[in-house]
Amino acid sequence: MYKFEWSTECEMCKDPVADHVVMGLRLNRSQGFKPKRQKGVAVTVCKCNKCGLIYPNPMPVPASINDHYGVDPDQYWPEHYFKIEDDYMASEMAALEKLMPFKHGMKALDLGAGVGKSMIALKKYGFDVFGIEPSTTFHKHAISRMGIAEDRIFCKSIQEADFQSNYFDFISLYNVVEHVYDPFATIQ
Repeated sequence: MYKFEWSTECEMCKDPVADHVVMGLRLNRSQGFKPKRQKGVAVTVCKCNKCGLIYPNPMPVPASINDHYGVDPDQYWPEHYFKIEDDYMASEMAALEKLMPFKHGMKALDLGAGVGKSMIALKKYGFDVFGIEPSTTFHKHAISRMGIAEDRIFCKSIQEADFQSNYFDFISLYNVVEHVYDPFATIQ
């Protein structure tokens, strides 16, 4: 069950939407080769001229996160997705190391941890890693298939997270901002 919320300003930079570029439409299912023949709920996909955020307008907001992401990860991704390449996140880690020198044992939090791939990569780089994943199916998969320890990944939303201030040296939102309803508030 979804409700649809119209935006009047960019959810990231607060630029008014009146002049944003309309990129097209997106259905709530596979669009296939001839999307005009498909039935479903369509939303307009827009791009902010100021910050480049791509977003749907209206924004479909599920009644529960699991209404949207409560899918079986084995059905959501192909088998090769679960293999973590040696260079997974290498360019991101190289960019991060330019901003802050790594020290073994620095604490990292991966928000929207999914099945735990980024948590595994961050651990490989020496971080003491924790994760938050609100989807119950993704959370269970991170533990059962990817080997993430239950005391390291929490099944809750960022709003429900309860960590002491300044506990983490690094917080990752790898492949997350495009999935949240209010990116500006999430980052704050």
